[in-house]
Parts: sequence; C-alpha cells; structure tokens
Amino acid sequence: MAFDLADLLATRHGEGYALAEQYLNPQLSRTLHAIGFDRAYERAEGAYLYDADGHRYADFLAGFGVFGVGRNHPVVIRALHQMLDAGLADLVQFDCALLPGLLAERLLAKAPGLDRVYFGNSGTEAVEAALKFARYATGRRRIIYCDHAFHGLTTGSLSVNGAAEFRSGFAPLLPDTMIPFGDLDALAAELRKGDVAALLIEPIQGKGVHVVPPGFLAAAATLLHEHGALLICDEVQTGLGRTGRFFGYQHEDVQPDIVTVAKALSGGFVPVGATLAKDWIFQKVYSSMDRVLVHDSTFGSNAAAMAAGLAALSVIDDEDLVGNAERTGAALRVALQLLVDKYELLTEVRGRGLMIGLEGAPGRPGGAVRADGGRRAVRPAPDPDPGPWRPHRGDQAPPAADHRRGRGGAVPRQFPGCDGGRRPGQRADLGLRPDADQAGGQRPSAVMVTSPLVISTSATFRSCGYVILMLRSLPGTTATGTSGR
Repeated sequence: MAFDLADLLATRHGEGYALAEQYLNPQLSRTLHAIGFDRAYERAEGAYLYDADGHRYADFLAGFGVFGVGRNHPVVIRALHQMLDAGLADLVQFDCALLPGLLAERLLAKAPGLDRVYFGNSGTEAVEAALKFARYATGRRRIIYCDHAFHGLTTGSLSVNGAAEFRSGFAPLLPDTMIPFGDLDALAAELRKGDVAALLIEPIQGKGVHVVPPGFLAAAATLLHEHGALLICDEVQTGLGRTGRFFGYQHEDVQPDIVTVAKALSGGFVPVGATLAKDWIFQKVYSSMDRVLVHDSTFGSNAAAMAAGLAALSVIDDEDLVGNAERTGAALRVALQLLVDKYELLTEVRGRGLMIGLEGAPGRPGGAVRADGGRRAVRPAPDPDPGPWRPHRGDQAPPAADHRRGRGGAVPRQFPGCDGGRRPGQRADLGLRPDADQAGGQRPSAVMVTSPLVISTSATFRSCGYVILMLRSLPGTTATGTSGR
C-alpha cells in the first residue's frame, strides 16, 4: 500500500499528545498540560501559529531561535522543492558535491579570516567539532568555558555547559574548567597552567541575554594567542544577523580561530550545523589522506540541508535582515527602557540587535517615588561611551561582579523563580497583548508566558529577531500562551 502522508495526518489527527505520552519523552506532554500550553497547531506562517479553529498565536519561541527568516518562508520552500525535483545523487560520500562547497563559500564570505567549514547536523555537533579541532590543533586537553553558558547537551558540549541543571547526573564529563563570564583575570590564571586548548564563549549568552563586557573578546584573544590557545566563538544563537551584525563577535575588533553556527542556518526546515575555522587548524586535523575521515558525519552535508542553508542566507541578504535587526532592536530597546524607567516591576534591558533581555523583579524594595505614587529603583544613567573594557586591578570590583550589577551577568539568584520552573497553577498576565491590530486585521490570540518568562521571536515575518524577557510571575493572575519551556 502506497504511503500517503496527508491521509495519515487526517486519520490520526489530534493524537499528538497521547502518542508523546506513550512513546516519547514522558515529561513533555505532562509539562505542557501543567502550564496550560497544550495547544495543537495546524499550520504556521512567518511569526504566527494557527490552530484548527483558525486562531492565530504570536510565536514568541521561534523554535529556540531557529526561525530567523520566519516560519515556512517561500524562498526556502521553493529551494527545497527544486532540490527534490532535481533528483540529485545525494550522500554519495565518495564524491565532492557542489552544494556543500557553495554553502561554505557563502558562509566564509561573511567571516573574513576564517578559511574552511565542517558541516554537521546541529549546534551541539558544531561545538563537538570545535572542541575536537581545538584539542588536536594545539595538542592540549583543557577547554575554558563560562558560567551560565549553554553550548549543547551531548557529552562533549555538556562538559562546557555552565548550567548545573543540565549537567546533573551525567558525570564524569571531560576535564574542562569554568570561569566567570567576562573575567579576564580568571582566564589568565588558567592559561598560566599551560594546558589550555581554547576558550569557548558566546558573544551574548542565550540563557538570559548576558552581553560579554566591551573589549573582553579582543583582550581574551590576545591572551589566548600569547599562550598558544584558541578563541572559539559559539554563534549558534547569536549568528546570522540576530545581533545586528552577521556574527555577534563582529561588534568588536576581534578575530576568532573557530566559529560555530546552526539554528537559523536551517531556514526552519532541515537540521544543519557548521564549524568555521582557520586553514591551519583544518590542515592539522586532516593532515594526510589516511585522516580524510577522522572527523565526519554521515548526514552532515546532505543536499536538503545545504539547499536550505543557501536559501536562508539569500533571504538574510535580500531582505536586509541584519540591518533590520539592528534598526528594530535599537527602537525596541529604547521603548523597553522607557518601561523600565516607569515600572518597578522592570529592572534592566540589555542586548544587541534583536537579541534583547528584559529583566524584572516585582516587589523590589527601595527606589524613588514616581509621580503616580509608585516606587522605582534609582539607577545611574548608562554611560553612552563606556570606553574599552579593562581587567580589574587592586581594590576595584572584579569584572564578573561588575557585569552582574548592570552589564549582563548571571541571573541574580535572589530573584525567586529565576532558577526554576513555574509552580503548578501559577500564571502571569504581564500586559503583553498588543494595543493595535496586527497585520491582517487580527490580534494574536495569545502570547506565551513562562517563569522566568522567556520570549524568543522572529518579531516580524522576517526579522532575525530573538527577544528574551526574564520576569517573575505574579501570583493570582492569569495568562494564556502558545508554547514554552
């Protein structure tokens, strides 16, 4: 009997949650039911999801940052149709197919100073390749990573994951070392031990939108190279325009040795990851013909992934998504800062481009009295030109501590709810419904709310956006939502 996907979807319609409960992660459907996000979506377009009744939902999660060009972008769909219709000889393995070379050429054109690309299937695979390449190229074993970092969940990338909740129960891991995010002195101390292969760092940490201190990446690169170590920039979330530059590290005058890419490169369809590096690193790893497959992935350069990647890069260029992220993000941060100044609930807005964090803690004591009788915390105005970042000396506060006071460190632990999930039945209505009708004459039916509230979105149909809001839930209130974690 011929397989008919449309018939299968029709006959088994509505069984998704029951099947997940029986055959997949046993906690997924339970969690979605508990927090009220147990919707079933029939289709998606741009920044919106639609249920069977035609209700529209603003997609503020964006597949954890996958949909940088929006859901079901027609250019990507057409490229995939053309790829399938071409009947290509895919995954021959003993050939040099055209599409991987073309995608590598396009990516490297956006990353001057990097020379070669390895293609895998995901962000964590891109990080795994970077860890292996750095260790082999330097002949050293230890990787330095930062607290609160997220680089993936496979064993190697988990070893450089700064979140204890993901590491718990999976020891022993690799002998890597964590330092405070943005602490140059801590990095220097580790480098003096002589066994460091590389520093792996996100230019903006995706978990909480913590921006690396100004000047840190360049200073770190100098230190690393002086000690024969490498700088690896994890651009899985920050890359491909989200921060208002094609790569997040390009906000600074710095040249990484290795860069990892994934998520938005997929165009929202086919999993793909990429590890970009300098030529000499590849020459060491792939040093002879008998090492031709020393690091490889069966599906890594498949035609569907390469076609989707090429189409996604084309959309990013043709629709000026990098520029749009910079312009829209600047306007959004100004508007959010006005809310921070007005409401005691909100304490800080931070980020670059459309990778923005808005943090808050209701009921925070102290602060000045507003004209309407409320109270708000008194904070110094941000320095519009803070100058280059320098390591602390003497009795100065260490940069990691300074970073947490206003330049984007780890989530303050004194904020209840920021390090755990929502309590059963706890919801929050934070006034996020739009005041004006959306395109098409409809308002989104709901927004997602979690605790801490994490909202990631393509913001407009095609924006390269990723907005994360971190707020405590307010007891005794309600909200509806799409989906979340």
